[in-house]
Amino acid sequence: MAGQAGTECVQCGAPLSHPTGAARTVAELPSGRTVVIPHGREVVIGRRSEIPDIRDGLEQFDAVSRRHCLITISPAGDRVTVRDQDSANGTWVGDAPEEVAPDETRTSTLPVRLRLGQRVYVTLRPEGGES
Repeated sequence: MAGQAGTECVQCGAPLSHPTGAARTVAELPSGRTVVIPHGREVVIGRRSEIPDIRDGLEQFDAVSRRHCLITISPAGDRVTVRDQDSANGTWVGDAPEEVAPDETRTSTLPVRLRLGQRVYVTLRPEGGES
């Protein structure tokens, strides 16, 4: 049975725990919809993400690869690591002018905006924070 993305395991439905006092982290998709991102677990950002709301929110964008990049939110919810998965159109973190090289890992503080290809943006931020 599939769980609710971000609050339950997407495979078994078990509740995901967040460190005491840590705010939940959300990904704001191009539509403005937000999706809770679990802390401490690698998550695929792309048209074939294991999180249905991310997959559905990005599948209309041909410039976004199926497995565009991997993100991991730190257990404290204050940082993210981003690793490009050899995407066809590149990944950029924040305002950095250079794209993330294939299989390179970049770390950034939250909130941060990811650019997938030339025109698709996903903002990672604490839930309730402004984008």
